[in-house]
This record gives sequence, structure tokens and C-alpha cells, in this order.
Amino acid sequence: MKRILLIIGFISLLASLDSYGQINYRHFIYTGRVALSEDRFLEALQQFNTAIQAKDDNFEAWFLRGIAKYLSLIHISE
Repeated sequence: MKRILLIIGFISLLASLDSYGQINYRHFIYTGRVALSEDRFLEALQQFNTAIQAKDDNFEAWFLRGIAKYLSLIHISE
């Protein structure tokens, strides 16, 4: 009986550790905004791409990625 409880406890511990591995997409949006405001367009694109990978239905990350992409193209052509 103790062995079964120990196995169940171990499995529940492993299941709870997985929840800590989730990406905080808000952090990547924030750092992308900071990079965008400091004209670091490629870094902003990377941050927004990571936010999109974490939560692909987030319109804010897609919108800001588009702005960063557009500004990076304008900056390169100047």
C-alpha cells in the first residue's frame, strides 16, 4: 500500500513540474516592446516570435511583430 501511494505521489510530482515549463508570453511581449522602442528591431522580432510560439492566437504579438518587421525594413533601406 505504501508503495502505491509513493508511486502516485511521484507521478503527481512529475505532472506538477510540467506546469512550470510554460512560457510567459507577456514577458516576451514586454521585452519586445522595449527593444522596439530602442530601435533594436531584430531583437524585437525574436521576442515577438517567441510570444507567438507560446500563444499563437495573441493578436498583440502578431501586430507588434508586423510593426517591428516594417520598421526593420525601412531602417535597412535608409
